[in-house]
Amino acid sequence: NQTIQKFDYPKRVGELYDVFPGKSSSDDFVASFKKSFDKVSLCQMSFEGSKLKKGACEEADFLNTGSAPKPICSDGEGYAMAHNIGTGPGSSQPLTQFDPQSGKHTTLVDLSSVVPLNFLGSVACGY
Repeated sequence: NQTIQKFDYPKRVGELYDVFPGKSSSDDFVASFKKSFDKVSLCQMSFEGSKLKKGACEEADFLNTGSAPKPICSDGEGYAMAHNIGTGPGSSQPLTQFDPQSGKHTTLVDLSSVVPLNFLGSVACGY
């Protein structure tokens, strides 16, 4: 409910899209940035004084889920379901499992192959 500390935002990385925890309890973390409607990058981030420092980035368009959440489940993996805005119901919509720290990812299924007229939706962790 209050601002604890302000940090300067890295320039020319795009709009902040997601924030994921780092590999340890350190102040490092991973963030995704949108550069355009369909281009997302996943970047290693760290604090350097009052600035956020952007480290290595890699393309991560599989994270482009519109406003749908990308849960990190008890297995430590994240799950993202791409939006299909612009291509309409029944079009390709891959469900992707990803490691939020490394960005390694695997497409589990394309929803259009199992749900008739699929359109958007979201993902949640099961028990």
